[in-house]
Amino acid sequence: MYNLFLKFTRELKSSLTPFIPYIKVKSLAPIPLLIALCFLISPVYIHADTITVNIIDGNDDAEDKGGTSNDTNDGVLNIGESTISGGDGAGYIGLRFQNITIPSGAIITKAYLTFTSNNKQETTPSDAVIYAEDSSTPSAYNNPTLIRNRTKTSTSISWSGIPKWAKNTNYNSPDISSLVQSVISRNDWVSGNHMAFIIQNLTATARRPARSFENDDSKTLSLTI
Repeated sequence: MYNLFLKFTRELKSSLTPFIPYIKVKSLAPIPLLIALCFLISPVYIHADTITVNIIDGNDDAEDKGGTSNDTNDGVLNIGESTISGGDGAGYIGLRFQNITIPSGAIITKAYLTFTSNNKQETTPSDAVIYAEDSSTPSAYNNPTLIRNRTKTSTSISWSGIPKWAKNTNYNSPDISSLVQSVISRNDWVSGNHMAFIIQNLTATARRPARSFENDDSKTLSLTI
């Protein structure tokens, strides 16, 4: 969910500056202050909305297995498991969402990723950490730049103690609004840009398998803001 304040606080401060001398005169103070507030409030609005964006291309979800290449063809994204075991483990997962229609200046109040489990897995709790890619124009993962080498946001979200997943069930990540905010707040962000996230897996052998676009594009990952 996001709110649009149109930089109300900053505009209020700058617009009231010319009226500061009048405030010293008690009899006149209310008049210019009210006039200023009327002009300020009339064009300002607060807007709350929620959008959900799905992965729409097979090159927009991938696993970085062992730091040699990005695998965009795997039908399962193994969250949590960092050890490459039989080709299943992945140190890093990349998720790229196209056409995020949130304008610059929006205030992000809630955001999360939704995964559909492919099958049930280990009961051992699994751990991961989520970053946003620090870019307003992230490239797809058929690009040779490894997921692990992409520029991450300084802010990260811990996803620890992920419980056992049941088959064909939707699971949400922790709140990642701070990650979305860091991208939206970039000077070069404009509505309609793409947004990407990087999941670093931290558990040796406890994976949570999520369906990728190649597995079932009707149950692909989504981003809700």
